Amino acid sequence: MYELEPNNYERVRPLYADWWPYLVIFAVIDGTCPGRIYVDDPRVPRAALLWDHVEGELYLARSAEGRSREMVADEPLARALNDCIRHRIRPYAEAHLPDLSEYTLYCDPAAWEGELDVVLDGLNPMAHHRKLYLLERAQVDWRARVPAGFTMVPVDESLFAQRDLAGMDTMRDWVLGDWRTAADVARQEAGFCLVHGDALASWCVSEYTCEPVPGAGRMAHLGIYTREGYRRQGLATLVAAATVERCLASGIEQIGWHCWEANVASAATAEKVGFELARDAVVYNGCWNPFDNLLLQAHYHAQADRMPQAVACWERAFAMWEAEDPEALSAPHCQAHPGTVAWCYYAAGRARAGWGQTAVALAHLQQAVDNGWSDVGRLREDEDLASLHGTPGWDALLSRLRDANAD
Repeated sequence: MYELEPNNYERVRPLYADWWPYLVIFAVIDGTCPGRIYVDDPRVPRAALLWDHVEGELYLARSAEGRSREMVADEPLARALNDCIRHRIRPYAEAHLPDLSEYTLYCDPAAWEGELDVVLDGLNPMAHHRKLYLLERAQVDWRARVPAGFTMVPVDESLFAQRDLAGMDTMRDWVLGDWRTAADVARQEAGFCLVHGDALASWCVSEYTCEPVPGAGRMAHLGIYTREGYRRQGLATLVAAATVERCLASGIEQIGWHCWEANVASAATAEKVGFELARDAVVYNGCWNPFDNLLLQAHYHAQADRMPQAVACWERAFAMWEAEDPEALSAPHCQAHPGTVAWCYYAAGRARAGWGQTAVALAHLQQAVDNGWSDVGRLREDEDLASLHGTPGWDALLSRLRDANAD
C-alpha cells in the first residue's frame, strides 16, 4: 500500500462515491479534516484505505474493477492492507495520536468476502452495528420548549471567547479538538448551545459540511453533547432542533446523525428531532492495544448480558496482566484509569460467584484487592457475592480489606 500525498487525495473520490452519507471521508479528501489515505496504486487507485484523525475511523473501499469477475480473493492485497493497519497506522496512532486508542473499520463486507479475515488478522475487533439517520426537514418547534432559566445561544467565536462559563474547556476540546479554530467552526458549520446561568448545559454543532459527490447537494452531520447534571431533560432534542433549523436555512439539503446500536438514547433523540433510519451498517471496532482490546470486548459483552463471553475476555486479559506482558503493562486505557484492572477482577469474581464457582471467584476477588480494590462496604453488600459468605476464604478476604483500610 502506498500513502497518497494530500494533493492527490482527489484520485480516490470515485472509490467512495457510494459512501456519500459518511462525510468525514470527503472532509479528509477535501483537506478540511486531518487524515491519511493509502492506496494499492498511487496513479490509478483500485483499492483505498482512508483513516481520519478525528474519530479514528478506517474506511476501506475498492472499485468494481478492483475485484476479479470470478470474485477470487486477492490475498496479497488483503495482506498488504493488514500490514498497513498493524505496522503503519497503529504505530503512528500510538506515537502521535494517543487519544485515538480505538479504531473502527467500515467496509462493504460483500465486496471483501474471503479477504476481510486476512485484512483484520491480529487486530481482533468485534462486529457491531452503526446506525445512520438522515433528515431533510425540521419537525420540532424548539423555541416554546426552552426551560425557564436556560438561554439558547449560537456556537460562534463570541461564545468560545467566554472563559468564565463552566464546561467551556469540555466544549472547546469536543468541538475544536486540536485541528481547527473557533473561526473555522463559525465559517464552516452551524451550532447552538443551551446556557444555564454561568454553565454550558448542552450543545450541538454541524460537522464536515460539504458536497460529497457532484450533484448530491450540501450535507452535514450533527455532533451533540450534554454535560453531566443536565442529561435526561430533553435538552439534546432542543439544541439539535435549533441546529437543524439553522443548517436547512443555510442551504444544507440533508443532515446525518450517527450512533452505535447500543446507544438507545441517541437514537431516540434523533427520532424526536425528525431523523429517519437510513443505514444499519456492520462495523469492526477494537483497541490498538490487545490488552485494552480484551477489556473493551469484555465491557461490550457485559453490557449485552453475555457474561460467559465477558468473563472469557477478562480472564485472557488477566493472564497477560499476571505474566507482566509488556502490552498489558503499557495499555493506554489502564494507564489513564489505574482502577480498571481491579474493577475487572471484581466483576469477574461476581460472575463466578453467581455461577457457584467459589474458589475461582475468591481468587479473582483476592486479585482485585492485590490491584487496589478497597471498597469493603460494597463487597459486603453485593448480593451477587452472597454464595461466598461464611466461607474461610470470604472471612479472610474481609479481614484483609479491613486491615488494609485501617492502614
